[in-house]
Amino acid sequence: MTVVQNHRERHNGSGFPQGLKGDRIPLLAKVAGIAEFFESLITPRETRDSLTPAKAVSMLYEMRNIEFQDDLVEAFIKAIGVYPTGSLVELSDGQRDIVISHSPERRLWPS
Repeated sequence: MTVVQNHRERHNGSGFPQGLKGDRIPLLAKVAGIAEFFESLITPRETRDSLTPAKAVSMLYEMRNIEFQDDLVEAFIKAIGVYPTGSLVELSDGQRDIVISHSPERRLWPS
């Protein structure tokens, strides 16, 4: 219940329903909040187009230590990769391709 109730709280206190801040937000709610936010960015909505997973990762990274706890954001990005599976990428030779896997050790060099 705590995760569901608090996954929209934000590290800087700007979230809801209670406006909790920092360590007052349960850990699993923080993790769920990051995942839910990322998912909301890559899923098309009636009011806006979706972002590419790579752009969503970039936006999430910019929000670290503001809306989301920095070490949790970095762990999330490490887990899914800088270019998550399914991302459309442009290769150095100009060709476009889709990321099929990534390695935590080589996050900037997906397959």
